[in-house]
Amino acid sequence: MPTRFAKFLFVSTLSLGLFAPPGFDHQSGAALAQDAAASERQAFEAAKELGTVEAWDAFLTNYPKGFYSDLARAYVKKLAEPAAAAAPAPAAPAPGQPAAAAPPASAPPKSGPAADSVTLGATAIRVGKWPERAAFDGRSLWVSESGARSIAQIDLETRSVEQRLKVGRLPVDMVATENGTVYALSETDNMIYAVASVEAKAGEYAEVPRCADIMAYADNNLWVVSNLDCSAPAVLTRVSHLNGRTAKVADLTAGPTDMKVEHGRVYVGHMGVGGRAAFVSIVDAKSGSSVATSDLPLHYPRLAANARAVFVGGAPLDSNTGVIVKIASEETDFAARVQLPEAIAALAATEDYVIAAGRQGTIFVLSATDFSMVRTIRTATSMEPHDILAIGGTLAVVSSRGNEVAADNVVYLIDGWVPGSVAVPFVPPPAAQKVVRDREPERAAEVKCAKNYKKVRGECVMLQNCGANAYRSPEGDCYCNKNYDMKNGKCVRRQAKRPVADNCPGDSVLKNGKCVKEDEPDFKPPVKCTGGQLYSLSQQRCACQDGLKWNGQRCYLP
Repeated sequence: MPTRFAKFLFVSTLSLGLFAPPGFDHQSGAALAQDAAASERQAFEAAKELGTVEAWDAFLTNYPKGFYSDLARAYVKKLAEPAAAAAPAPAAPAPGQPAAAAPPASAPPKSGPAADSVTLGATAIRVGKWPERAAFDGRSLWVSESGARSIAQIDLETRSVEQRLKVGRLPVDMVATENGTVYALSETDNMIYAVASVEAKAGEYAEVPRCADIMAYADNNLWVVSNLDCSAPAVLTRVSHLNGRTAKVADLTAGPTDMKVEHGRVYVGHMGVGGRAAFVSIVDAKSGSSVATSDLPLHYPRLAANARAVFVGGAPLDSNTGVIVKIASEETDFAARVQLPEAIAALAATEDYVIAAGRQGTIFVLSATDFSMVRTIRTATSMEPHDILAIGGTLAVVSSRGNEVAADNVVYLIDGWVPGSVAVPFVPPPAAQKVVRDREPERAAEVKCAKNYKKVRGECVMLQNCGANAYRSPEGDCYCNKNYDMKNGKCVRRQAKRPVADNCPGDSVLKNGKCVKEDEPDFKPPVKCTGGQLYSLSQQRCACQDGLKWNGQRCYLP
């Protein structure tokens, strides 16, 4: 089974040049981009050769934004600083000689005074075939086992798989809400499955557009990215966590790789495909309007976020070195960049640190403020990270080699990753216990919901429960699953047709369950019924199935 990266690489190979924005001319656009980049680079080299504040000011006037502009400001700052007293002043360059060389385009991370390199132990927990993503619900870790059509619940205290729940085909992503509800996204079934409690089974929650493979959660909404027809440009869909209603938010360029929702925005990473470089789409969560960042210096971006910024990590195509860039919460382009000695496969962030998992299993901990290196972590394992989560003082790393060997599909738990801390295993919070009081406090007036509404977490939301064996369409209508029929307002399994007694009149015979004259052909309705209707022989017209009503456009469940 190919990994997520291999699947995207396959799609990009088949779809070479087909995913540019509407009206974009690949040849002319690429030429213009190359000319602009070449001009900026030539101007930068010219200013560097002069090496004066006036030269850098002229460059910044013409190129105020971008990576070269950040380097130019660093040169101006360096020229303004007095020579260090501890070291002798460097000899002036000979006439006609260029100034000292600039720092590399992607400087290695600075090492602070507390930076260290440690080797930590890792607890290996074997999971099902092809694990992809993980989610933490406050007590347990959940992992999507895409090759086993299941999700696994891992007890972080006993460090073992507690239970497995069956979901749809190819569960590729997972999220958890603040109240402990866990959602799994099935790419093949185009369905979101929900687990409301550990005792309940995973049930169908909402249908989403085809080939959905990325999901995020924020502010009572699930956000899903789908590759329409698995190859065409993508679409961003919002699904309510309260009632399951879906709504299209924005059209996206093809090749999405990861998504984070922070600061009232939806950040979607896009890999380089069809001659187009990788970039990040920034979508306003309310209006759906979007902007794109500048080209990223990497091929397959992975995202992480905290309250102040979004971090994008990866590696240039066919490169063994990693790159991480930073997009501040109020900005629409990256303003900081750092290079790491290993290609980045997964990324996580806390308010203080950025945690990058390299493809070879090395974990780098950097300051979320200035990208200075704080800690380098190695383990005695040969992990291939697909996802990484920071759960207090424990890191959870989902590792898979994309095969069916049990030893190659593992979740590693690493304690003591925080610099300056000791390795303390994660201890879940105690379960809520019922408190017996001598006198019950006064209760607020209960909210009474109107007809067709129900109370969810103290709020009245529209009743949208389709019942068992049914699913909800994007328009909000309920339909029965395959091999189920609507009877008396419920979806029941379709029964095999049984032979019935031939009680037809003397001039008719029983054929296909209907009485027809012997010399007449098989019955065909005179009209085509739409909107969920069937042709009624008794009424000689199209009519809704049992338990459904007609609203002038389609049959609906009252």
